[in-house]
Amino acid sequence: MKNKITYCFLLLVFVSFQMYSQENNCETILKDSEQLYEEGLLETVPIQLIKCLPGLTNESKIAAYSLLVHTYLYEDNRPEAKFYMKKLLTLKPEYQPTPLDKKEFIDLLNEYNNDPRLTLSAFVGSNLSSIEVLNVFGVHDINNEQFMPNYTQRIALDFGAAADVNLFHNAYLSGEFEYTQLSFDYNSELYDFSKLRFTESQDHIMARVNLVYFLGATMNRLRPSFKVGGSCGWLINSDSEFQREYLDLSQGIVSGSEENVGNTKNALNYWANFSGG
Repeated sequence: MKNKITYCFLLLVFVSFQMYSQENNCETILKDSEQLYEEGLLETVPIQLIKCLPGLTNESKIAAYSLLVHTYLYEDNRPEAKFYMKKLLTLKPEYQPTPLDKKEFIDLLNEYNNDPRLTLSAFVGSNLSSIEVLNVFGVHDINNEQFMPNYTQRIALDFGAAADVNLFHNAYLSGEFEYTQLSFDYNSELYDFSKLRFTESQDHIMARVNLVYFLGATMNRLRPSFKVGGSCGWLINSDSEFQREYLDLSQGIVSGSEENVGNTKNALNYWANFSGG
């Protein structure tokens, strides 16, 4: 039994050594092939290099595929050049040209759309509501600025998911589904003896469809983009709570119970989107 274990251990060591030797040998062949390419011995490069591709690391394979594409382009063998360009982009879709890449190589690379075909994402964040009053109604003096509505922002939550489908190079059709909270305070001083504050919280289900176009190379970390589309929102809940504060402090703050005011709002809202960044 001990002999079998020793034999298996030695066999494992031998196989590991063989694999290590083969990998080192292939790395040497890659360097030799690069030298042959520089010396103009193009016909020798594929003969030596192709048989060693399985023994290379991924990083070395990228260098080997690039070398083969350059070689075949110089030999005017576009079918083989395209074959190894596909191999290169399959292994590294985000490949970016280097200063050493020739114009013919870059032109061939640009023939391929290596944008992600489908991008799925999730997001969570916060928002602040900005209220704009279009018309004021009431029995008070609506022309007196003292009685104009005063809204203050409150932080609320939103989260959702998005899917971006590639239409063509740098262009995506983006769909988003989002749950959004909106929250704000309405402060009123209609009376000289008290202040009223209404706190309203709304819950919306939002859907967006946008066309997004990016500028610059696909895998750049920072790329300008433009977005245009439309959104639709459904109000599923709206609650309001009020507090009365007496200015002379003759009484404590009076709070009312929470009340659903959704029937006073537009349930369905829609708007156009346009943004850049």
